[in-house]
Amino acid sequence: MICPNCNKEMILETVEKTVHFRGHDLTIPVSHYRCEDCGLEAGTLEQTGATQNAIADAFRQKEGFLTGREIRSLREARKWTQMRLAEETGQGVASIKRWENGCVQTPAMDRLLREVLESSSPDRELGGGRLLSLPRARRVLDEFQKALRRKILQTGERGLYAAKYLWFADMGAFRELGISMTGAAYARLPQGPQMDNYRELAGLILEADPSLSDPLTEREKALILRVAKAFPTNREVYEASHREEIWQSLPDGSHIPYSSAHRLKGI
Repeated sequence: MICPNCNKEMILETVEKTVHFRGHDLTIPVSHYRCEDCGLEAGTLEQTGATQNAIADAFRQKEGFLTGREIRSLREARKWTQMRLAEETGQGVASIKRWENGCVQTPAMDRLLREVLESSSPDRELGGGRLLSLPRARRVLDEFQKALRRKILQTGERGLYAAKYLWFADMGAFRELGISMTGAAYARLPQGPQMDNYRELAGLILEADPSLSDPLTEREKALILRVAKAFPTNREVYEASHREEIWQSLPDGSHIPYSSAHRLKGI
């Protein structure tokens, strides 16, 4: 690169710089060209992009998030394309590309990425034999809304009642079909059975594209209809979940194992 001030060849150098980003002072390597005569520093578009990626990854390491390189490495280890990862997380492929190339994901999305990418196999106790699929959770809720003829998950609300319908569907499916419908893990909370991190995942489920998931089988649809008929109102599904012994017998905060699905009484 030629210095625009001195018209002389600039030297390429890499130095460490400290930048302030989202409340953190981050020390990162920065590559640029420098003029030895006038001291002007300049960078190419590629160098600027690399610096932005370095800032993003240094921030993610501070926060304990997966870095772009780690997301790409874990994805490739599974022999997944970016499209496949998008389908598994219920996000657009453009989002996967941004996260792998310097855009910082939200805390909720980082947890979802870890769950999808770091799980070696579906956990029968926590996921009911299936990896968590937000698009399939949305598909199940859409089927419930059709059966109930009303909405049970809307923008801005945290899905207190929707989670109960999902819980009965997942536990019932595991009991009768040998695999859950959504792969969700559930915990015993004072408000009843609740999907892990549901307060953060509710919005992501609402935004998920159900067409990116496996279609529901006829037996799954029949089970959803049975649950809807058993609990036609939010109050009924809420109270029914609190009557279940498999919820009552656990301390607050503990996971509800799918192996206890045979003790489900409400359906």
